[in-house]
Amino acid sequence: MQKPGPTKTDRAVREIRARIVNRQLRSGDLVRQAALASEMQLGITPVREALLQLASEGLVRKIPYVGVVVADMTVESTQQIYEVRRLLEAYATRQACLRAGAADIADLRGCNGRMAAALAAGDPARYRELNQDFHMAIYRLAGNPALYDIIAAQWRRFPRDTLLLMEHRMAQSLADHRMILAAFEQRDAGHAEAVMASHIGAAQYEVAALVGDRPLPGGVR
Repeated sequence: MQKPGPTKTDRAVREIRARIVNRQLRSGDLVRQAALASEMQLGITPVREALLQLASEGLVRKIPYVGVVVADMTVESTQQIYEVRRLLEAYATRQACLRAGAADIADLRGCNGRMAAALAAGDPARYRELNQDFHMAIYRLAGNPALYDIIAAQWRRFPRDTLLLMEHRMAQSLADHRMILAAFEQRDAGHAEAVMASHIGAAQYEVAALVGDRPLPGGVR
């Protein structure tokens, strides 16, 4: 069965999130729903639904008698999210390494291969989508639905589209993934856990620099 395409609400979520990430909409800015709907050539309903989803992710908040504003995105708050991610995702990777079968590892290799193809094609949006698929597939393999739900919630709390602003990291990310998969094949759960912790930690440093408006390697901000 063909997977249904994105809805108007999905499009609104993606575009509003991108405006927050690239700082067209900054912390404390009032989100003018009618103006956004007009600019995106959408009705007001998809925009309202998108803002409800973004509020659940912590990217915007509703202030009584004021309206919807962009939530504060500080170095401290993003560091806290990444600290939780690093600990939980490294642990989940250890558990997945102990449980993954040959077919599971082959599927992960296929996903990483598609990521490499997206990078070669200059398609960072597709790369980002596949990166999420790769990570979430590992965390499902951990066999702990409660752990998976907590990790997924942390991913929703921070705009993953920051990866689109850090294209210089994509090749290193692929290399990290290959090391994780090699550890899976060797059933070296400790090494898989350590590589994932390092992988998340490197992203943590660069996202902190991005949010703090400090220069990133390669001139990316």
